[in-house]
Amino acid sequence: MLVGLLCRLPPLASIQLCATIPPSCEPLPPCCEPDGPLYPADAPQATVAISETGSLCLRVPDDDAVMEDYIGQAHQVALAADDYDAAMLAHCQQAITEDPAYWAQLWPSAVAMSRWLQERPELVAGRRVVEIGSGLGLASLAAAAAGAASVLATDREPRALAFASQSARDGGLELATAARDWSALDEWEPGSADAVLCADVLYGTEAAAQLAPLLDHLVPAGGSVLVADNADRPYGDEHREELHALLGECGFVQRGAEERVAIELKTQQGERFAIRLVLMDRSEKR
Repeated sequence: MLVGLLCRLPPLASIQLCATIPPSCEPLPPCCEPDGPLYPADAPQATVAISETGSLCLRVPDDDAVMEDYIGQAHQVALAADDYDAAMLAHCQQAITEDPAYWAQLWPSAVAMSRWLQERPELVAGRRVVEIGSGLGLASLAAAAAGAASVLATDREPRALAFASQSARDGGLELATAARDWSALDEWEPGSADAVLCADVLYGTEAAAQLAPLLDHLVPAGGSVLVADNADRPYGDEHREELHALLGECGFVQRGAEERVAIELKTQQGERFAIRLVLMDRSEKR
């Protein structure tokens, strides 16, 4: 699914990237260590076009590596079970069903967000940027390439952050990472984000209600929230409109009209996607 995904987009000339590379803030999980099945430096590199003249390289784990990680986790659990084979099978089935490796896939909203930042670098240039639910980190990489003062990629999945960090090292981009829970506001520094990137994070029924308090906590007056949302999902515009209303109650105002873009990307879910882009600025802190 993951290596050849990339895209019906032609590989284009690389954009100019900065040279200073700080260490990631998030320690590597064991499966992402050099001898682990998901060692990011051994993963395939995919070239993702983000403009007519620029592209970014992204480390993307392949299916076999993801499955090897599942099996390794199951093995550790099964060693303590009376029936090793049954425990192995049950754990693998549970992991795949309840914790699918969504983090290991490039999502079309991330491509749309990255292109948006390439077209309008002033949205992030010189600003403190935080990405929520960054996954493999394409939008965070694009923000760093667009001149952000700092970029923090956050996700609940440390394996995703390990891959984002490796992609940043590959391209010479400055990127910090942190495994964070949306609901644990005490883990987030208040007022610390001049721009927050939210690409394909509204798929859950409670996503807007969970995300709005975090954005209220993170973004000071004068800050912005950038949303890229897949309108092809069953909920359509509902979750995005809910977030819009909740942020409005917190002093955010939409800037300009909602943009609509089509993204072609070969994934398990399809190959062509309708993405909505929304920019909201915080006029005041309530």
